[in-house]
Amino acid sequence: MTDEARTDVRVTAAVSQLSIRICRCRLRFAQLRVALSVAVPLFFSGELRAEADYTAKSGRISFSVGSNIPFLKVSGGSSAITGGGQATVAEETATIRNLHVEVEPASFKTGINLRDQHLYEKVFTASDGSVPRIVLRAERFQAKRSPRSSKWEGDLQAQLTMRGVTRPVTFHAAGEKRGDTAIVAAEGVVTTSAFGVKPISYTGATVNDDVRVKVSNLVLSQ
Repeated sequence: MTDEARTDVRVTAAVSQLSIRICRCRLRFAQLRVALSVAVPLFFSGELRAEADYTAKSGRISFSVGSNIPFLKVSGGSSAITGGGQATVAEETATIRNLHVEVEPASFKTGINLRDQHLYEKVFTASDGSVPRIVLRAERFQAKRSPRSSKWEGDLQAQLTMRGVTRPVTFHAAGEKRGDTAIVAAEGVVTTSAFGVKPISYTGATVNDDVRVKVSNLVLSQ
């Protein structure tokens, strides 16, 4: 065999080995794509299954607002809370999605009938004369476990709808899990003028614009 023929044989053999390696690489890449196409949906579907639905069973929302007269405050509350959301817990972080809470304005009581009437007419009644439900929504909220209290705490950025007007609000929320039940508390300040409420005065007393709102013992169950 001539030197030229030997060279051709070596080149042909090298090309054949390279082709085999390329085919193996393509096979491994195809296997990897199949594995990923199976694993990714399983991962996300497992995460979705871990989200538990919670529904509000009981709780109380209360408010307190001062006035231009020292020591004169107006307060009231309601226990007619409905709503819920989905929650997951991963290590030290609790994540709540699609939070939705509603309160019927007529359920708020201050202890004085005339004051209740002023509350409904001047605060909760929309410009068209209707009294829409008060609604709090948040697409996503995360809370970290506090090493001091062992509760999950965080600042809830949400959208509050009152009198048919929607505005952003912030509440500091804390919760703890007891079996299949979560106990939640929250507190924040709502500026009523942001929702179109005009200054409220009666017999020389003018109610402040900022109202402190508290949610206590809100029980959420699966």
